[in-house]
Amino acid sequence: MSLAVIAAFAAALGVLVVPGLPLVVALRPRPLTGAALLAPASLVVVAVSAEGSHALGWAWSLVTPVVVGLIAGALVLATRRIPARAGRTTSRGVSSRGADDGDGPSAPSTPPAPTDGSPRARTLAGLLGLLIGGAVIAVRALHGMGGIDAISQTYDNIFHLGGVRAILDAHDASAAVVSTLNLPEGRSGFYPAGWHQLASLVVMTSGQSLPLASNALMLLVGAVVWPIGIVALVAGCTRVGPAGLCAAGALTGASFAFPLALMTWGLLLPNFLSTAMLPTVVLVAAQALGLAPRTREHLRPLQLVIAAPVAACAVLWAHPQGLHASLVLVAPMALWATVGGIIAWVRGRRRVDGRDLRRRFPLFACGASLVLIALIPFAWTQLRPSRRASAWPAHMHIEEALRAGLGMSGAHVPPGVLPALLMGLAMLVVLVLSRSRWMLPPLLATTFLFVAAAAFGDRDIRYLLTGPWYIDSYRPAALIPVLGIPVLAVAIDVLARAAGVVLARASARTGRPGHRAPTAGSPASAVMVAVCVLGLLVPAVLSSASQHEDALMARYWKIPQVVSADELAVFAQADALVPPHATIIADPWDGGSLLWALEDRRVLAPTPASALSEDDRLLLRGLGRIDSDPAVCDAAARQDARYVFTSTEGALWRKRSPNRGPEDAARNGSAIELHRVGKAALWELRPCRGSDGRMELTGDG
Repeated sequence: MSLAVIAAFAAALGVLVVPGLPLVVALRPRPLTGAALLAPASLVVVAVSAEGSHALGWAWSLVTPVVVGLIAGALVLATRRIPARAGRTTSRGVSSRGADDGDGPSAPSTPPAPTDGSPRARTLAGLLGLLIGGAVIAVRALHGMGGIDAISQTYDNIFHLGGVRAILDAHDASAAVVSTLNLPEGRSGFYPAGWHQLASLVVMTSGQSLPLASNALMLLVGAVVWPIGIVALVAGCTRVGPAGLCAAGALTGASFAFPLALMTWGLLLPNFLSTAMLPTVVLVAAQALGLAPRTREHLRPLQLVIAAPVAACAVLWAHPQGLHASLVLVAPMALWATVGGIIAWVRGRRRVDGRDLRRRFPLFACGASLVLIALIPFAWTQLRPSRRASAWPAHMHIEEALRAGLGMSGAHVPPGVLPALLMGLAMLVVLVLSRSRWMLPPLLATTFLFVAAAAFGDRDIRYLLTGPWYIDSYRPAALIPVLGIPVLAVAIDVLARAAGVVLARASARTGRPGHRAPTAGSPASAVMVAVCVLGLLVPAVLSSASQHEDALMARYWKIPQVVSADELAVFAQADALVPPHATIIADPWDGGSLLWALEDRRVLAPTPASALSEDDRLLLRGLGRIDSDPAVCDAAARQDARYVFTSTEGALWRKRSPNRGPEDAARNGSAIELHRVGKAALWELRPCRGSDGRMELTGDG
């Protein structure tokens, strides 16, 4: 591993940890929950810093998020020091029947059972699972990408790299800067800039290229942030022991629907970042609603009051679709807590530590349910893309989509029968043998939305149900593993406990002295689960379905649809041949727009969707007339556009671009070739005569 790669990963890790570290330390959660909150806290701090710097006119740098993070930590610390005697017990919410201990957050902490394992065993099991899952994700991603510095050959990646370059050039990381990338001059809009803000800090801190910095950040989010969030969710919201914790981490490597699919198609980096942090939203929601047992990782009321908005704001700032995803996951949980709480309240009293206590009415769960249900129609009708932008077709039969959803293989991958059957069995085990049943309604909801997007034939119904995700099946598919993996982990833990009981009884019957069978709470059980999961992962990675997944990744990473090796070789000479202030006339559909993102040289259109001015349109489509039409020469002079990039490689999406001007100018001798590699070349325009009769583009200015 080169020093450049190490620097990029170190910077990316620092960006995901350092800004939010003071806040999390001041909050003082348990270590695993704290680790899961680091990335959301860092994103919130970075976002506040970016918008604050923009408002105050300060240049964007890493110093600002660090200072804001320290201030946030100090404020949280001051809040925690305020005497809050009432905060020691939760008065809001009562556990439903689905809670693992049946007592909810208002109950005293339940002592750990022997099968829960010691803290050391749980920690080692969780780390082992994280290592397995993270390694599988990283290895598969790098294999599909073709290298850590590869460039995603997707339409959206042009925008994302350009958004980071816009921040670096403007020294301003506000969302307003990224949002104007495709808009006409003077127009404003909104585009989620969380990803671009983080990536810009990685570039500034490491000094490495945009693709390397972006890929390092993407891999850390997918292979570290996501698995930690899943394990923290399982540890903080269920009664699983070491076996379940190990399974939760390891199984993150078994799902292609997320994170690998969103690291492949699109490239949907803001959506990817938002989805990776969704487990923290589920974690705080389950604990606030009283669905989670009082485990070691349980947050206290004041911690929940701070952690909940941090997690929610991070998911929403990363991408507005985080609102819809959160509603799909949390609303069924709130309804479950409400129904279960009302049933428990009607039944009357309960016995706790020999005392007869009256159950409280689930006021908080009822209020949360009403608010979330009221928010759904608004979000689904007012906060969704237009019907025109939602053009993705259905591509599966309903049976296939159901198998793909339950198997967490996602869209455009042949669904297997065995993964779907295993998920169905896990759901049955959780329903019958576990008190984590509250996970099933949101899992079923996300699966239903994926089936609707992938298989429903009526486009109106698809738009009604999945319009917030552009009726694109990749995006709702990514939501299924958020609770699909925890359900599998809980089921494995239940079965491991049952196996431990059977082994213990068998050992007792043999009567061999000194012989102890491994129990569900022992490290040995976690190791056995890890071996079993690896035994399932290895054949899965080598299966035909996995080969289709690898082919899908290769299609969007290795096949040059956006920029080729020849074009990149020409780009590398731009720094020496093109002055920093000059503009290059390049067709954005053949990769020319990446000259700005990769080499920091201005182009007329930074993305294929950029709004073109009259000068831009004239140059891109009529540059071949520059010697005979003074208006074209005037436009080039106004833009200081003295250089031309051409490529006869295939255009993105095989689009027949109308921007033939650069090729026409090169063909008719209006430009001098400066550098060529294969089908790509960089040219300099010859001086031309403007409408006032003076020679333009002489290079004197």
